Amino acid sequence: MNDNIPIYGSPAGAANVFLQSGALMITIAVLAVGIFTAFILHDQKRVRDGLETNYITATLGVYLSLFNVFQALLLLGIGAGHEE
Repeated sequence: MNDNIPIYGSPAGAANVFLQSGALMITIAVLAVGIFTAFILHDQKRVRDGLETNYITATLGVYLSLFNVFQALLLLGIGAGHEE
């Protein structure tokens, strides 16, 4: 199973709590989509190549990555529609 990096718990995410920058929020969300998409591809390759034999943990890793991509896409949708 992959070690999901908590993108939203990163220093940039913590700084965005105080700065409330829309551009920083969108940047973090785009990076999260890219990173977790790479995790999905990595997990799928490990299953295809036979390196992952425990399908429960493989499924859980893919599910968590998909959830994080969906969460980042929701954040992008909310951030893009936010006007001040």
